[in-house]
Amino acid sequence: MVAAISLSPIPQLVGNGVGDPAALPDVLWDKLLDLIEEGRVIPVIGEGLLSVTTEGRDVPLTQFLATRLADRLGVTFTKTGAEDPLITLNEVAGRYLAQSNRPDIGDIYSGLKAIWSKQQAAGLVKAPKALTDLANIRHFKLFVTTTFDPLLEDVLKERADGPPLVLSYSPGNFKDLPNDLDDLRSPVIFHLLGRLSSVQEYAVTEEDALEFFHALQVQVRDPGRFFSEMRRRYLLVIGCGFSDWLVRFFLRLAKPERLSRSRTKTDYIIEHHSTNGTLVTFLDSFSAGTKVLATEPAAFATALATKWAERHGSEASERTDESTPSSRGTLSTRGFKRGSVFLSYASEDHEKARHIRGQLDREGIDAWFDQDELRVGQRWAREIESAIQESALLILLLSQHCVTTERRYFRTEWTFGLTENTKASFAHPFILPISIDTHVSAEHPEFGPFQNLQWERLVDGLLSPSVIDRIKRDVREYHRSRRGRG
Repeated sequence: MVAAISLSPIPQLVGNGVGDPAALPDVLWDKLLDLIEEGRVIPVIGEGLLSVTTEGRDVPLTQFLATRLADRLGVTFTKTGAEDPLITLNEVAGRYLAQSNRPDIGDIYSGLKAIWSKQQAAGLVKAPKALTDLANIRHFKLFVTTTFDPLLEDVLKERADGPPLVLSYSPGNFKDLPNDLDDLRSPVIFHLLGRLSSVQEYAVTEEDALEFFHALQVQVRDPGRFFSEMRRRYLLVIGCGFSDWLVRFFLRLAKPERLSRSRTKTDYIIEHHSTNGTLVTFLDSFSAGTKVLATEPAAFATALATKWAERHGSEASERTDESTPSSRGTLSTRGFKRGSVFLSYASEDHEKARHIRGQLDREGIDAWFDQDELRVGQRWAREIESAIQESALLILLLSQHCVTTERRYFRTEWTFGLTENTKASFAHPFILPISIDTHVSAEHPEFGPFQNLQWERLVDGLLSPSVIDRIKRDVREYHRSRRGRG
């Protein structure tokens, strides 16, 4: 909630006035969804997504905190009407420092920490729906926030791919990303302008923001891996409220070279403010790759999550906990979603299949596999056949346990898959064979029907990045073809 960053007008390059996000062109939504599917987008989240409900009305979180900080510090503001004046944290801090004889600037930061703890304990500050909607898009691995609150962390704790790693930057204290973004196994939150604490390590005032941005431009104080990811991926900046010049500074930090020379990617800025002619002219002339969408940030986040769910299904729902008794022994494919990846394997390889399923989950790929190998009768066979028919991809986990003369059910899945593979394009085969041990290769007679397909192998027990990319491409192609038919 960087009250330190003033809410100056943001230019409108798409739409007229403050538009309904649903009215944005389909081609823009499709491109953005495609980029997210490919893991190329980093959301940058600001105070425009955060609000609280108090006394029956929604108010911006920063205003909610500013009012309480003013009371704590004894700072007064004159009402101009029936309602309380709209004040910012920057205004409260500035007036406190000006009015006090011997002000302790540390009172501002420790005061906010105390206020937050009290309000959170009373249940008065909770993550709004728009923030939850955005966080539940599991293809987002790195979330950058310009706010100091822990609301995003609270939301991401509920995701299936594990609790988030929380990092923050301040001029004298920061940690870089531990790995490249493609190698991250759980979501990461990066507080670009500091994280709530009892000391002056996060931006509250405009002077704080100035110091943070100044420090970020000094190479020796630059989290290098973080900025490397920012500079090669597409940024989705939602509700940050950056002023004219801070927009320029931020965009330049996120580019590898001068704005006028950097044309390798498009960054999107989502703000509810209307035209700022000076900035529009600047971006038109020097940063053609930046698109500013004049629409309400929270409404945009919810619309994005809705369109994502329409393409992929609700990622947060219909996932069966593999360890719960209620999920075991069922004769149903409950939990399977159309367009998922279907894992076929020999029962002896159940643990390896579970491990691979976990990796796919962490990569944001919906995957399904029979949890208990309990296969009884024709009803189950029909359900498995139906699930394979509605899968985006059939992955065969092949091992020495598949080389047997016994009658095994996985061969029935192979038969169903071969039928579907005849309907697939040559460019995107429906079946992906993966050798999961060193004793198996395409040359074995048992795997004759799959010898003409491209085989893959595990690398240190995991799917390699290139295999993950191929799976993502095939899933994306499946959904595109379905949209084309519908």
